Amino acid sequence: MDELKNDVSSETVEIPLRANVLGSLAPEIETPRHKRGELTPGIAHIGAGVRPGDAAMREMFLAQDCLTNLIELRLDGTFAEVCGSMIDFLTVEAENGRLIEQMVDPSTRFVSLTLTEGAIA
Repeated sequence: MDELKNDVSSETVEIPLRANVLGSLAPEIETPRHKRGELTPGIAHIGAGVRPGDAAMREMFLAQDCLTNLIELRLDGTFAEVCGSMIDFLTVEAENGRLIEQMVDPSTRFVSLTLTEGAIA
């Protein structure tokens, strides 16, 4: 699970990445400014973590409320941001019914796909 380090009174504390801790992060860590509860699916991405054997990755991602973190190492220091644009993680099912429904839903404006060299070999 992703964790962010938060400096609190000169000691470093690891905080699990979840929506309910965003307000307690250090002020220099950027957090989503949009209201995540108002987001609706608009992009369907088929990529890492969608195969049946990737269940552990899905569970970990859902446990952190579909939040991810971005850490940039810069010449002038480190920049950290919590990204909150993803709102769900569909599982692979027999016949992929839910995924196909999402892809053809009129609210889905973009479908993307990650291909690896192993998938096309």
